[in-house]
Amino acid sequence: MESLVGLASAFFTKVGKPMTKLNDYVKIADAARLIGVSQNTLRLWAESGKVPMRRNPANGYRLFRKTDLEAFLARLERDQRSKAK
Repeated sequence: MESLVGLASAFFTKVGKPMTKLNDYVKIADAARLIGVSQNTLRLWAESGKVPMRRNPANGYRLFRKTDLEAFLARLERDQRSKAK
């Protein structure tokens, strides 16, 4: 019974929202390539909370929602523009 509870809780993000379709997500290699950083950098950013990350409940892989990555890049761009002023 305990393993079922653990698996059920794995379907939820750290903020308690359920994961939607898995095709909305990419694994770490693709996510790192999309935003132009190494996988290790992305791991550190995800663990520190800079980039939202979820775990695949079946295998524990890190998953990144494409829209979260786009929002992260937009935020970086905004920060760069404000620093340039």
